[in-house]
Amino acid sequence: HAFWFMEELFSAPLHWGFVILGWAGLFSGGIAAQIITRYSNLTDVIWNNQSKEILNNRIVP
Repeated sequence: HAFWFMEELFSAPLHWGFVILGWAGLFSGGIAAQIITRYSNLTDVIWNNQSKEILNNRIVP
């Protein structure tokens, strides 16, 4: 698509998918971090016999 000037603009519809994929990647990274943290707490309770109090930990802004 290098021959058409309009397609070289990032606002062209051709590039909208890349923006959507970029935002989706950022969102999924944040969700993955929360899931990994939760599973870490769950495995501490199950495998290391930790107190269940750590399951109630919440990050309060």
